[in-house]
Amino acid sequence: MYLISTAEIISALQGGGCKTDDPTVEKASGVLLMALTRVEEALETGSLSRGIFTDAFEVTDAHARSGLSEVRLVNAFLAGTPVTLASHDRPYAPGDAPDFYSLNRETGVVVYKGLPRGRYLVTYTSGFEKDDNGYAKDLPQWIKNLCMTMVLHWFRIGIISPQVPNNISYRAMVESVVREIFTRKSMRYDRPRFGMIFADRSEYGND
Repeated sequence: MYLISTAEIISALQGGGCKTDDPTVEKASGVLLMALTRVEEALETGSLSRGIFTDAFEVTDAHARSGLSEVRLVNAFLAGTPVTLASHDRPYAPGDAPDFYSLNRETGVVVYKGLPRGRYLVTYTSGFEKDDNGYAKDLPQWIKNLCMTMVLHWFRIGIISPQVPNNISYRAMVESVVREIFTRKSMRYDRPRFGMIFADRSEYGND
């Protein structure tokens, strides 16, 4: 899946005074897939591509005593609501599984109330669908902007101008780009950490 199009990259490069010959266009196509992985890392989500996922999480004694279990799923940007909660220890009868207390689809945090200690599985749909050309549909503009910033920096320091002066560390330049991307992301979006139960990918796999 692509977050932005080659045409958008070329237009932005031209606007910045960069050359856009045929080799550049070819490299732009390759950078798009790399951009997806980098943006997923920055957003701390397992996948931005639409899919059905099953995560596992554990409710400890402390969480059980508090009465609230705030679970940070592996993926953010949920589509719809979690459809299944199953217990490893005590399988629920149909219709008996506890419902969630609250849900933040953008950050992928679901809160359950009154869960006893144990390990659970939660199944949900998240990510963005893609169109017939492989581009993400209904992607928020701020995510596209984040992707574009990363791609343009990558071109400027690593592809269009690969010859870095001896007194400048190429690795330092790349790391500075990564820091800028995370800074820009944090101004708009941040997945919570404190007090969260971090879900992990279920051993039963994902569809």
